[in-house]
Amino acid sequence: MVRAQPDGYNLGVGPVGGTIIGRLIGMKVPYQPQDVVPIANIGSLPLVVAVNKDLPVSNIKELVALAKSKPGSLSYGTSGAGTPGHLVFEYFKKIADLDIVHIPYKGDSPLTSDLIGGQVPIGILTGPAAKAQLSNPKLKFLAVSSAQRYPQMDKVPTLVESGYPDLSIEIWNLLIAPAKTDPAILASLNTSMNAVLKEQETVSRLEAQGYLPPVSMSLEQAREFVEADRKKWETIVKTTGVTIGQ
Repeated sequence: MVRAQPDGYNLGVGPVGGTIIGRLIGMKVPYQPQDVVPIANIGSLPLVVAVNKDLPVSNIKELVALAKSKPGSLSYGTSGAGTPGHLVFEYFKKIADLDIVHIPYKGDSPLTSDLIGGQVPIGILTGPAAKAQLSNPKLKFLAVSSAQRYPQMDKVPTLVESGYPDLSIEIWNLLIAPAKTDPAILASLNTSMNAVLKEQETVSRLEAQGYLPPVSMSLEQAREFVEADRKKWETIVKTTGVTIGQ
């Protein structure tokens, strides 16, 4: 997409993993951040800290206490090494000074199965994966990573509410264009996208798919949003030391 004609018709979806995280953890990314420009945030997802029902904890404070009492004996699963869930929980471990072993899975589905079965006691799920298991009595949900509570799981506190103000993190998908796209075209696309995001049908569909409520942004706000998030992920990667292959 970055080599396509910047005519306003060649657009792409830029997830946070491909847009920011991949390069930071050492992946070979065939473009530079300045090669694309964000137009709007299509939708954001939270991460959810879930545990098997048999783990004797009911909140983040109790999870921290249990982990500190048994250093190295607990494990947590994610949808893969180098994913946002992996990085966020490693950052949480650094902040809370915890020793919990990481087990990478190949996606949310096998992770969820083992979490339900008790093969792994702690799991970091995406919002939609957690939402799908909300009524499952074999799981407990301790916290979400979004700045505000997740409407689809509004009884679950945020990590910020749980005492970790630096853990306000959302997994987003941007509408992006080649950087040389005419500013007037970008402005028109931004206006149109924001109008769509305000439509009730769009809001309802995003909610049904597990997304957080959409947020309209100007082009400048979108750029500022990406830069602020880039700095946040730079801090996370630097603090955790996670690189590809770990």
